[in-house]
Amino acid sequence: MRSAYYQWKKRQEDKHLSTYNLRMSKDLRTLLRQLATKQKMTIGEALEDLVRRENSMSRDFRAEMDQRLAEASQKAVQEAEHKEELQKQRLEQHQRVIAQLTDRAARLELQVEDPTIAAQTDPEAREAFEDLVEERARSIREEYQGELSRIPKARRRPRADLPRIPPPPDNNTA
Repeated sequence: MRSAYYQWKKRQEDKHLSTYNLRMSKDLRTLLRQLATKQKMTIGEALEDLVRRENSMSRDFRAEMDQRLAEASQKAVQEAEHKEELQKQRLEQHQRVIAQLTDRAARLELQVEDPTIAAQTDPEAREAFEDLVEERARSIREEYQGELSRIPKARRRPRADLPRIPPPPDNNTA
């Protein structure tokens, strides 16, 4: 009866502990003993310490990878925004050049039709000439805008989607 009582008492004290029956290769047994003596622990405590450290290292690794992915994503977004801004600037520059060229083409067309129209010094005649140039430039822009709208636009590449998978298991552990 006394031994049964002590067993019951021991089980009550060890409620937060669990017993494991593990099979390991014999060469690991010596390594585990060396590790336990080096850290001045029992074999059970050494195993528990290894499991806790692995869990902590895995959590740290996952957090670092999440941080790196976030930084890479942020950098990619910034680069995309920068490229888009450059593209907008180029488009604006092209539109300015097109506007200048259509104005020059309109002036030349009007001067070819009537060479004396551009040489007039009367302010009202100059203003009428500028209005004609503006109207002709608008008609030229509309004419070529139709042709430009028929040019196919470049397709956007789909975003890269990186799968989030845990690191592969280490082959050195058994």
